[in-house]
Amino acid sequence: MVASFTVPALPPAPEPARPRVHTVGTALVAAACCLLFAALLGTYTSERNAHIANATVEAQAATCNGYLEATASTVYTVSAAEADRFPSARQSLADRLGVVPGDGAGCLAAVEAAVIAEGPCDPATDRPTYDAERSYNLVDAEIPACTIAADLAAVDLPGSGWLPAGVTLPLTPGGMAAFTLVLSLGTAVWAAWAARNRINSQTYGALGLTMLLGIAYVNQIISLYRQMGLVIGEQYQAVLIYGVTGAHLMMTVAGLIYFAFMTLRALGGQMTGRDSEALNAAAMFWFVTVGIYFVIWITVFVLK
Repeated sequence: MVASFTVPALPPAPEPARPRVHTVGTALVAAACCLLFAALLGTYTSERNAHIANATVEAQAATCNGYLEATASTVYTVSAAEADRFPSARQSLADRLGVVPGDGAGCLAAVEAAVIAEGPCDPATDRPTYDAERSYNLVDAEIPACTIAADLAAVDLPGSGWLPAGVTLPLTPGGMAAFTLVLSLGTAVWAAWAARNRINSQTYGALGLTMLLGIAYVNQIISLYRQMGLVIGEQYQAVLIYGVTGAHLMMTVAGLIYFAFMTLRALGGQMTGRDSEALNAAAMFWFVTVGIYFVIWITVFVLK
């Protein structure tokens, strides 16, 4: 009788590590997109701030010139004693500041010089101190330069000071678009989880919902464009706003195409278990796309 021997079997060899080609490539593309939008938003905010600053100065100059025109023919009448004590009582505001009506920029410079000479306003009286008034020959009927300066600092700009007249950036469509993208994040994570756990039916459903929500976002942005009233070629603000939001729209379409290819691969049985790395990369790109939109939404639509 021949004795039998059992040879202990070695454990199965570990599966070879998969090269993270999709993840690395997608991460590089997402990083490039972040740099692109950082440059676009930097240009946008720089141009907007410069425009608002110029509009503020123009509005202040117009208001200052309004003071000059309103008092151009005004001669303050006081008693003879006060006239001797305060020679400027016989001067109009334009004469006292040394400018003429119509010179808005000169009016701003003259007010700044007068504020330095007269001193700041007393918060309790809204006028310079008595010593400052006496040294600068101000009478009670005259408007102190510090009061004019305070009025100019409080000038309200029409609209936002950035958008042309008749143009609005409604918050509702942009807010609904943001909510739609947040929902799509959940379905993208669901699709990646279902593929990794080989639940094909949920993978197909989650991918379909993600693309449906992405298409809904595109439709909402197009609807927003129709409500804004911006026309490229007529307003340079339109070039900047459409440039930033249109670039993100293209990024969104690229993400939808990415998911469409992953759906085809899933239907072919190539997107299950450890083979679902490409779907994880697509979800990562979608997260970056949504994150960039929120930065655009706050910068362009909320802050305006």
